Amino acid sequence: MSSVTLGFKARLADRWTMDGFIQQGRNRQDFNTINGIRVDRLFVAMDAVRDTSGNIVCRAALPANDPNGYFRDCAPINLLGGVSTISPEAARYVRDDYKVASQWIEQNVGELAVSGDLGFGLPAGTISSAVGISYREDKLDQRTVDPADEYPALPDGRLLSSLGLIAPGLRGIVPQQGCPNLANGSFGVRGLRYVPTSYCGDGNSSAVQFSSLRTIAGESDVKEAFTEFQIPLLKDVPFAQRLETNIAARWADYSGSGEVWAWKGGLSWEINDQLRVRGTRSRDVP
Repeated sequence: MSSVTLGFKARLADRWTMDGFIQQGRNRQDFNTINGIRVDRLFVAMDAVRDTSGNIVCRAALPANDPNGYFRDCAPINLLGGVSTISPEAARYVRDDYKVASQWIEQNVGELAVSGDLGFGLPAGTISSAVGISYREDKLDQRTVDPADEYPALPDGRLLSSLGLIAPGLRGIVPQQGCPNLANGSFGVRGLRYVPTSYCGDGNSSAVQFSSLRTIAGESDVKEAFTEFQIPLLKDVPFAQRLETNIAARWADYSGSGEVWAWKGGLSWEINDQLRVRGTRSRDVP
């Protein structure tokens, strides 16, 4: 995380000052998953049969189902006998060594304000005022660094969607008959007979189990202008040691929702040193 702020303050005249600042902040957060289980390859490895030579192989890797040899590296896995029944080859096939998902946040802020004494007013005192403008921008970018860690892929990193084996954008592998949760019926990996609905197609959240971080990106900004007046009404009179009003207004233009006005009107009645009455009415921005 880093943040840099530059500010200044200057006197414009006897009664007026100007101050402002600009600020930029950045934050990056990495979510690392080590030795995660690839549920896309797990179901391919679990669907095992014997080939014509009597060897146990992945059904999707049979020549009739895989003429291009995309699944030739698939190692059948047996989960019923515990860890001792899982071969090193099968463990490597369903394991993702290292997945990194990152989130970048950036904020840029700037404000300029002028405040001072108007030089005129009522007998109780001169009117003071402030006016200014501000700008704020927020950006967010969140994604998995390597798409092969987010979408079904071969061990060499090629996405199954790029090979035409499943539809683009799906985080779960799709069996030959498609997924019930896909409206278009979809298409899937030939020879793969079954994938649970919660892991099938868009029912799954990530190819690597328990590591979901959806890809999102966006930005928003708000521009503002504001002004405020402090007006003395009475001073050192019976029942009013000091009476003054405060009036303020702020205009904001949000990139996502448009323009909005906020305002405030207040009255402060200081009867004496021990008693003060204050009242305010305002329209605030949620």
